[in-house]
Amino acid sequence: MSRTNPFLPLPGLGFYYFNRLQYRVLQRMRRQEDARAAAKGGKSSWHVIEQRRL
Repeated sequence: MSRTNPFLPLPGLGFYYFNRLQYRVLQRMRRQEDARAAAKGGKSSWHVIEQRRL
């Protein structure tokens, strides 16, 4: 989700402000997912899952 959009009209020209906006939107989405998961008593799916040792 956090990679650069492959459909940019002018790739490689350094759309700094567009990238900042994209990451802000991603951060907001993740915070919302965290809040929803916390309300249900769990973790969001984007978190790394720790491996259990047997």
